[in-house]
Amino acid sequence: SALVGYLDMHAEESLVFTPDTIERCVGLARDHAKLMRNCVEDLDPWIRRADERVSLHSVQADLSKWGQTVFHGPARTIRVECHDRCQGHVSNRCLETSSIDRILFNLMNNAARFCSSPAIHLQVDSLGNRLSRWVVSNEVAAEHQEWLTAQYQDLSDLFLGGTTRDGHGIGMNNCARLVQFSFGLGDVKQVLQKHYVGARLEGSTFYAWFHWPLYHPKEGDPVCDCSQAEWLS
Repeated sequence: SALVGYLDMHAEESLVFTPDTIERCVGLARDHAKLMRNCVEDLDPWIRRADERVSLHSVQADLSKWGQTVFHGPARTIRVECHDRCQGHVSNRCLETSSIDRILFNLMNNAARFCSSPAIHLQVDSLGNRLSRWVVSNEVAAEHQEWLTAQYQDLSDLFLGGTTRDGHGIGMNNCARLVQFSFGLGDVKQVLQKHYVGARLEGSTFYAWFHWPLYHPKEGDPVCDCSQAEWLS
């Protein structure tokens, strides 16, 4: 959705492509390809093998691609604002990082659909030195607040899937399943019981979050260079 937003803005002449915006579009397209390789194992086996090699991914590297990302809708443009309170590495494989991206893209796209203000916020906190917490928050209109509170006593049950408003009802459940696998839990209900994923409404602000283990590098672990765009030079 963010990539399509950039292209729509360019087509409407409300955005002139610069090296920075082109790099963001390339990054979004690259991430989409990585997500597809994550989901479809034999889609591109040669590149998938590269995704499986040891390569460190820091929290900051993952956040850098979200800062100043825009979602362009028919009525307004929504920007992503990032708040970094975590130091460390989220994974040592591109393939694992793409699982985190699958969760973030899902939560971000949901936020962009229902956001009633010009900004979506992404905040990452470290909980000790073993765990990171990722929180996506956005303002929602009164109509959507009423729909959420009418459907759920506990908004974290959104992650169980099966209920949707103009969607498919499976996206947030997929997020919970990825978190389930990362912690080695038996099912999504355990994930909810341990609050590894969750959602709540405070006033007009909707919060959705997930946790992910931090990776402690070993000596000699290489840093991933998949975020580089040497071709721009």
